[in-house]
Amino acid sequence: MKVLFILLVILSFTVCLSAQQAAKQALAKAQIGEYAEALQLYRIALEENPGNSQTLYYKGLCEFELGAFDSAYQSFSQAIAIVRNRPDLYYFRGRTLFLQDRFEEALPDLDKAIQLDPRMGDYYSFRGRTYIGLQQIEEALADFSRAIETDRRVGAYYLDRGTTRLVLRDTVTGCQDIQLALKKRAFNASYWWNICQQANQ
Repeated sequence: MKVLFILLVILSFTVCLSAQQAAKQALAKAQIGEYAEALQLYRIALEENPGNSQTLYYKGLCEFELGAFDSAYQSFSQAIAIVRNRPDLYYFRGRTLFLQDRFEEALPDLDKAIQLDPRMGDYYSFRGRTYIGLQQIEEALADFSRAIETDRRVGAYYLDRGTTRLVLRDTVTGCQDIQLALKKRAFNASYWWNICQQANQ
């Protein structure tokens, strides 16, 4: 009986180690953009250790990057069922819903992410975009401003607020935001800055 117990302990350690190795290899693949290969490795790791919330999270991220949003949603949901106090899980689950135009469903997840970590500008920024999808413009502007307050170095936050102000025909403050976004090298800021220059001619 004692020998059998020792063998079971050794076998259990070997299985866990195999799952760790698969997860480690998967992370290396994901870091270089090989998401499909990483996903297969995460599935192997989860066969041996299905209750690992971190592996479920990384699996969800790979599915997210591959555009498999329904699968990503399930992975994030499974991870949340295990660990309920991780804001990034709610954030990414909310994003999967947003990208399927399921704005009303996305909003509670983004609210929860902000409740758990109110210091993350990206959470406010994406909730603001969700409010845009819901046609709640004032709430969106408030969130973009909150995102800026968390980190004034991020040009994308100014671009979010500036483009929203332009849509509202507030060209003065909108273009001021876009100019700041341009100085901070936000993606696509030059396109919107050209629109501002044309509007001022």
